Amino acid sequence: MDNINTGKFKLLLALSLAALMLVTRSNYFDWASILPGASLAIFFLAGFYLPSYLSFIAFSALAYGCDYWVLIVGGEGCFTSAYGFIFVGYFLVWRAAKWAGENCELARLLDAGKIFAAAVLSISGAFLISNGSFYAFSGNFTDLSLADYSLRVVRYYFAYLTDPLMYLLAAATIHRLALRWQAANLEVSR
Repeated sequence: MDNINTGKFKLLLALSLAALMLVTRSNYFDWASILPGASLAIFFLAGFYLPSYLSFIAFSALAYGCDYWVLIVGGEGCFTSAYGFIFVGYFLVWRAAKWAGENCELARLLDAGKIFAAAVLSISGAFLISNGSFYAFSGNFTDLSLADYSLRVVRYYFAYLTDPLMYLLAAATIHRLALRWQAANLEVSR
């Protein structure tokens, strides 16, 4: 990661992730279907490449602002007392990526496996936090037992996990291609 970890790269990445956040959390698209995967990938990429806690705060504020605009101002829904827990899940994903970015190099196969494991475990944790808090605090499922609710929710786990992993796989591929392109340019310039 150090080879392309420049100020310009960080600025471009931050702006690109912010634009993706704005698009996927707007109500222009069917935001409910693309929101979890895109947002989890955004927080993972921010943690990996932009490990300052300020990046987590900035992307959380942007996500909250978008949600407020769509849900309250746009009249698409309402906040429940479970809403804040979504950011606990995002923090788990961001923090796992921060660890991976500080301790792993994407170019090494073993480290790539560690990064993948960090993504899978943190996204799975976010799934549990998000759905558990929604069951416990939203007030929408008082007629369901925890077992019944779990059976309804577990069928969404695969998509919840694979959607952000697809975004991250695309990002990892671009990262590897950028490193190869940079190495090729260094060889040509010598």
